[in-house]
Amino acid sequence: MLVQAPNALRVAGVTGADAESLLATLSPPFEGPDTAPEFPLSDESFVETWDKYVSSPDIWLTLSTALPQLRFEISDMQGQNPAYLAATKRGDLSLAPNPADGLQLEAPEALSVTLHQTPAGRIPVLEPATRSDFEALLRAFLYRCEPVAVPRSMGAAMVSGFNNWDRIARLKAGWLASGNSEFDWTAHFKAEIVPNKSLYQDRFIILSRGTYSNVTADDLPGGQEKVLELSRVIRLEHECAHYFTRRVCGQMRNDLYDELMADYAGLVAATGQFDAELFLMMIGLTPDRALQPQARARIYLDQNLTPAAERGMLRLLAHAASVLDRLHRDHIVPRLGTSSDIGQVLLALSALCFEDFAAGDIEHRFIQSLDWARAT
Repeated sequence: MLVQAPNALRVAGVTGADAESLLATLSPPFEGPDTAPEFPLSDESFVETWDKYVSSPDIWLTLSTALPQLRFEISDMQGQNPAYLAATKRGDLSLAPNPADGLQLEAPEALSVTLHQTPAGRIPVLEPATRSDFEALLRAFLYRCEPVAVPRSMGAAMVSGFNNWDRIARLKAGWLASGNSEFDWTAHFKAEIVPNKSLYQDRFIILSRGTYSNVTADDLPGGQEKVLELSRVIRLEHECAHYFTRRVCGQMRNDLYDELMADYAGLVAATGQFDAELFLMMIGLTPDRALQPQARARIYLDQNLTPAAERGMLRLLAHAASVLDRLHRDHIVPRLGTSSDIGQVLLALSALCFEDFAAGDIEHRFIQSLDWARAT
């Protein structure tokens, strides 16, 4: 069933078959919580184990010992290696290489692992020192230790639903220490552990270094010496905004409205403001709202859009960015201050969509949504 969005079609300037094409790709608001929670949320259960990892004196040795994916080098067909499958699918390390013989980083001693506070609770962040190490970690955790090409435009990734066999081993050790038998563990594991994914599934962010999405020293305050620092903040808080929608709204989507929300969070954290023109440049639009050849926006545009519908979608995005710029200055800062609770703002934005931003009463809609998000 198509989303009914007359306001969006008006701003997009499309009709007929182009309108149908655009409507088929528009996302409705997130289905968030019935009542606004108090931020920050308590940590998810996996954070306790990562707290132990972070406190270890040799973080790379700790991770490569605990996480089976790091026991294996990047190589062709590694994902079909029986030893790899046994380690990652069953937690059986009997055939796995020793940690020292596994994944080789250029600068393992420079790997940073921290627990970053977000409105949705703390989340582990892995920051390798080099681009090569960033790509190696992506291949290990996302691509089954195979030499998949990583696009240069990819600067961060969220690893979700990660089965942490180290946590399962700790659960088993506790079970046995309580006087239970090895024989009974299998039945307990299937009945009590497997259905409860919070007991063994983790989420974490892998973050690269470098400038963020076409940003230059002229685009951010502070010049060259600050561009890398601010780019890191934008990239990190962008990923944390996706974590927010995943945990608070139960969904992480891959569309342009999500990118607007996430870049909003990143820019506000880095600069204290939201600049619509800077956002549009970062997403890959030219001043006349055309797509740059390597535009990040291309990733989020449905390939089934007609050319006219695609142009309409970009007009919708540019309009929503301009409105959000004004809402931040006129309503968010006056109500919440420059160090506003980003959790409340993200919750308010998650209850809206492009159709709302195209409406003539968007200020009223946003204020209502923000007041609801603040009613904790």
